[in-house]
Amino acid sequence: MTVKHILLPLTGEPSSADAAICGLTLAKQLGAHVTVGYEDELGPFYLAPDFSTSAASYGMFYEQMQKVRLDRKAQARAHFDRAVGKTKLPIVSAPVCKQASTMWIDDEDGNDAPISSFGALTDLVVLDSPGAGMNPVAWNVVEAALFGAHRPALIIPHGTTSIDLSSVLIAWNGSEQAAKAVEHALGMLPESAKLTVLQIGDLKAGRMPAERLMDYLGWHCFEAKLRKVADRPNETSQIILDEARNVSAGCIVM
Repeated sequence: MTVKHILLPLTGEPSSADAAICGLTLAKQLGAHVTVGYEDELGPFYLAPDFSTSAASYGMFYEQMQKVRLDRKAQARAHFDRAVGKTKLPIVSAPVCKQASTMWIDDEDGNDAPISSFGALTDLVVLDSPGAGMNPVAWNVVEAALFGAHRPALIIPHGTTSIDLSSVLIAWNGSEQAAKAVEHALGMLPESAKLTVLQIGDLKAGRMPAERLMDYLGWHCFEAKLRKVADRPNETSQIILDEARNVSAGCIVM
């Protein structure tokens, strides 16, 4: 699938500054449009009934949370403006064809949820990494893209402002989801990209063998190498990262 429309939901976290630059830089590489907006990752707050707390206290808490949201939204917009200044990507107000561009959108209903508003009609969602699982609220944004909008997501590590797509590692487990990930990724990759297909341990019964993926990549004119390694208990993710470093992969598809 050719990537022509990218969605970049910014959370206002410091790490989203680099994700903004990375998303706009990727759009320039692909000749794509990137729609950018503030994603309110804080979500709704529900206060348990407490008859010892006054209505005024609840009101003060609500006002404070609204201020936090407005501050984060302003920070997200500042990250977008900085990224535009750095990448020189033109800002448009309507679709243009065969030209990289961007725009900032404000949710008319005040929901600040671009993933639910635009996600189903985008080719790729670019997100800043929420970290090592210690921030469940930030992970909600990733889950909204993958399981709410059912879109492929490109997760940008902290401190990363550009993605090298010349060398890519495909972590293959033979599943339908892995095949979909490869299908979506091929639309981003240059024809000269060097691909490594990594199979860790044995595949589950009924899964598609890695050799079949190699043929699929060959039909799409990609050069690929197959690497099979033994699995180790509770270390699969670390093996993937180690193998990615070994082949100097700029991106992992999984």
